[in-house]
Amino acid sequence: MRRAGAALLVGASQAGARLNELTGYNVIERLKAQVDEADDGLAAARAELRAAKALYEQRQAQHSDVQRQLMSLLQRKGSWAAADVERFAGLCRDEHGLEGGVAAAKAAYGSAAEGLESAHAALLRAIRERYAAETLWSDKIRRASTWWTAGLMALHLASFMSVYLVMEPIKAARLRDHVEGVLRAELAAMGNSVAQLQVVTGAAAFAGAALGVGLALALSSAAGSSGGAANSG
Repeated sequence: MRRAGAALLVGASQAGARLNELTGYNVIERLKAQVDEADDGLAAARAELRAAKALYEQRQAQHSDVQRQLMSLLQRKGSWAAADVERFAGLCRDEHGLEGGVAAAKAAYGSAAEGLESAHAALLRAIRERYAAETLWSDKIRRASTWWTAGLMALHLASFMSVYLVMEPIKAARLRDHVEGVLRAELAAMGNSVAQLQVVTGAAAFAGAALGVGLALALSSAAGSSGGAANSG
């Protein structure tokens, strides 16, 4: 069951990837990944800028503290002891080193700011490219859907015309043949009935004629007999 489900998921994923390739949506997927990467780059640039700013501020604070200590020593230069001289020399070395550290931190801070601007520009560029690609893809899908709709309408019209021009005449011809067959059968039945009626009528007429002839002969015979009797009398 699990294997079948896994195979089904793999098949669906492959079918989705193939569909994206056919429709061109894989380009949008790639641009989405670029937007995500640019967003991650922007977040990293912001973190780098914050770290560079914190280091620069720390170096500035250290340099300012050393300068304050040097100014404090210089204000009481007339009362220096040997330890003050060593401290002054050490503070001078620290100041020189801190000046280089401040300069390096400032340069890193400026580079991080430029990196942030570059990352922001890259993100905006990726968003614009994605928006343009999605707009083109939407227009293409809209045109394709319009053509599909027109094609379906044409198919429906062709189906209607085929039914109207082909199927309807066939149905009408079948109905006409059926009606003609029924009428022929009815006419044939009526013809048989009329013929039978004619035969019966003819037989009845023949019988009536024969009966009339018989009656006439009988009447003639009776009349002859009556005349003979009268003459005998």
